[in-house]
Amino acid sequence: MKLVAIATLILLATLALYLTAAETLSPPKPITDCNYLLAVLKKVLVEVLNESPVGEHYAEVMLQAQVDPSLSSLHEKVYGAILEYYSLLTGEYEGSEAFRKLAEVYEGVDSTFQYLQKLHSCSPDHETAYALRASVELMLSELKIRIGELEAIISQRDSLVTIETDRDTYVAGEEIHATIALKNSTCMISNVYVSTGLEVLGDAIFQCSSTQCNVSFPTPPAHLIERYVGRERTLRIALTAEAVCGEVVYKPYKRITVLYSYPRIVVEAPSKIVKGEFLNLTIYSETPVEAQGIITIRNKAGETLIGNITVSTTPLVTILKHFRIRFRLWRERDSSVR
Repeated sequence: MKLVAIATLILLATLALYLTAAETLSPPKPITDCNYLLAVLKKVLVEVLNESPVGEHYAEVMLQAQVDPSLSSLHEKVYGAILEYYSLLTGEYEGSEAFRKLAEVYEGVDSTFQYLQKLHSCSPDHETAYALRASVELMLSELKIRIGELEAIISQRDSLVTIETDRDTYVAGEEIHATIALKNSTCMISNVYVSTGLEVLGDAIFQCSSTQCNVSFPTPPAHLIERYVGRERTLRIALTAEAVCGEVVYKPYKRITVLYSYPRIVVEAPSKIVKGEFLNLTIYSETPVEAQGIITIRNKAGETLIGNITVSTTPLVTILKHFRIRFRLWRERDSSVR
């Protein structure tokens, strides 16, 4: 809270400085305080994420600000991208021009990460700079999500083909149902598929009438998307339709969030047993899941399969002779990621 207040006061001082400079026709000195630039960027992004017009005003002021020559190129890209984002929010651009501006905004967000790195390195107070940088990086991650949502809106704006789902968030294992509206009798759907944005995960089943197509597909199984699921245990997928209306090709898409869970598997066993005794194992899951797995024993002679098991919330008790135990779960359940 104190940091935001300081950033606001400094920013107001900057505004006053530039108003005075305009009146005297004497340009202000370049800003060289990297901590200040970090604090102002954080303040601007707070306003941007709140979709407040104040953020646009701050960005305009900062775009005109003179900074150290080593920062000026990135500085202009960052604040220029923020202003373009506001233009897209207000619907200033349409069609191909809107998508071109979106690409510039994405590039600007990437430049912001470079800008942060430079500001951090030139800051005299690295501890404060680190805290500011971490906070701004979280905001940039949220901004990228917002840009993706805006891209989906633009892709369907004034389109002859639009996609709707009953909700935006699903739990892994659920079936997703969508409706593709065809606003012109010449429109035909040739394909509907699901992707992460980087990789196509599979085609969706669809049935069409003259005015709409009904689509259904399962949420992607965990073993297909494990590398895309972050610490938040969420995956944003895109449902894309390929359509032809007359001689025009449309590719509208809908962003969908899928929630995944990590099973908490517990293996209980005594820490020490005497040679010749049996080893009692109790295996269960602390989360509602039913996962297939195997138990093997391993010694100097090699590894031997003991048997297949099913792990659930019901404790599974297994008695084994004194061997070194290796417990392994398959990762093929739709609702869990190891």
